This record gives sequence, structure tokens and C-alpha cells, in this order.
Amino acid sequence: MLRGLITLPLTVSYLIIGMGLLVFFSWIGLPKSLLAAGIGHVVINLPLCFAIIYSQMGDHQANIERAARDLGAADWQVLGLVTAPMLWPALFASFFLAMTFSWDEFVIAFLLTRFDTTLPVEIWNLLRAGLNPKTNAVGSLVFGVSIVLAVVFELVAFRKRPL
Repeated sequence: MLRGLITLPLTVSYLIIGMGLLVFFSWIGLPKSLLAAGIGHVVINLPLCFAIIYSQMGDHQANIERAARDLGAADWQVLGLVTAPMLWPALFASFFLAMTFSWDEFVIAFLLTRFDTTLPVEIWNLLRAGLNPKTNAVGSLVFGVSIVLAVVFELVAFRKRPL
């Protein structure tokens, strides 16, 4: 049941989630801000990250953790020396997937911020006035940074290690 509850936001549109968060935040008295947008990004990215990490967990993981405890490892040692290294690829993938989705998420940022602007909201504001060199420059910068990061991560992930 908990797994279904965590992955439930995957079935709902970001617009509906944003509107629901806007109503909820106004009900509890949280103003529109970058904090509210950050919470919104966590809400939309948590199910994806959970699905990726949960897919890497299995009986083999539980058996290895149990073996580490039987050999005398404390809980923090099991987590830091056994579980985290085994889940490192899933943690890495979920982090960068969440970062990528948050990088250009417009709806949540637009609905939950007021005077603070994020990059997607700023690009939208530039596009409302028509195409101009600023819009092209920001688009080129975002594209260039994305390409550089992708190449760097590719080189780091697939570098040859000495045997």
C-alpha cells in the first residue's frame, strides 16, 4: 500500500499537482516562494526516484545486508559500506533524472512562486514579449550546459579503470 501511495503522483498531471499544492499551501499559510516550488519539485520527482531505487532492491540485497549484520557490522556500517555502494547506480540515476526534470519544469515553478523567478519562468516571460536575442542566448546556454554535463558524466561513468 505504501509503494502505491508513493507512486500515486505519477498518474496525475503536473498541472493538477501544482493546483492542489497551491490550494494546500494557501490553506496552511505557506506563501508562494522558492520553498513552495522546491516542495513541489520533491512531490513530482519522489515517485520517479523511488521507482528507480526500488527496482534495484531485491532479496539479494536483503541477504547481503543480513550477512553484514551477522558478521558484526553496525546499522550505519551496513548502510554506508554495503547498501549505498550496491544502490549507487540507482541513486546516481535517480538524482540526475530528478535534476533534469526539475531543470525545465515550468508548471510547478509558475504556480508556486510569486516574485522569485526560476529559469523556466524567466524563459516564458521572455517568450511572451516575442523572440529576441536574450531568449536565444538563454536557450543556447541551457543547451550547452546540458551537453557539457552529459559528456562529463559519460566520461566519468565509462572511464577505463586499470586492472
